[in-house]
Amino acid sequence: MGSQFVLPGGPRERLALRPPSRSLGQYGIEVEKALSPEIEDRSRSKPRRKLALSGLRSLAERYPARRLAIVNRLAVLLAASTKEEANFNGCIVFVLERLEAVEVKEVIEAAFEQKKVDPHVFKQSSLEL
Repeated sequence: MGSQFVLPGGPRERLALRPPSRSLGQYGIEVEKALSPEIEDRSRSKPRRKLALSGLRSLAERYPARRLAIVNRLAVLLAASTKEEANFNGCIVFVLERLEAVEVKEVIEAAFEQKKVDPHVFKQSSLEL
């Protein structure tokens, strides 16, 4: 069963996601408002947060005008994270690398130095920014 996200319009506007990131990218930028809190809410399950992260990546790729805002939001989240979130942080770094986010390279490098990124998810040597 796919996850559901409530769009800003209310509970009747739910998205059943299968396959996740491709579906999210097709809904348009209005879904970004629903995805951001999913990623930022640390009480959410890791799979749900990763699904939302994948959706934001799709939106940034599909809507270049929103890319910088999404990249900056992810960089702020990464900078404020802890070592306990290293697995999810690796996913954030993966998305930032795929979005070629050179603007936040220093934030990414600092996360690696502070051991906030799980090397099993993303190795610093793999970073191509």
